[in-house]
Amino acid sequence: MEEIKYSARVKSVGAEGLEFLKLGIMILFDEDAPKDLLEICVSHERAPLESEVMCGDFIEIVSKKYEIIYVGKEVNSSLKTMGHATIRLNWDVSDVLPGDIVVSGESSFHVKTGDMIKIVSAPMEETDFDK
Repeated sequence: MEEIKYSARVKSVGAEGLEFLKLGIMILFDEDAPKDLLEICVSHERAPLESEVMCGDFIEIVSKKYEIIYVGKEVNSSLKTMGHATIRLNWDVSDVLPGDIVVSGESSFHVKTGDMIKIVSAPMEETDFDK
């Protein structure tokens, strides 16, 4: 069974944020972000981080699912304090920053106001005890 680690509703997508999405980069900040950052980011409702993000987890955006292949050392702290992470799609993990999450999947992100962004644990494999 999947555990929902983070779940937030998109409040707005800045004009420059739309351009970043086309490049496979999603910059997340919660709604308390400074106004000068709102143009470049996907702003979302403040949400608690229920448990740490790890490689092998998934990011779900609407009905699309992206596997997390890299988690920067500052991601969990930044998500907790300001809802911030930069999600990079199919990015070279040798060229990342401490607040980056790298995911594998389709060639671009599509997100709009009202959409849900979730981080979920990797599904647990069923064992004989579960049957």
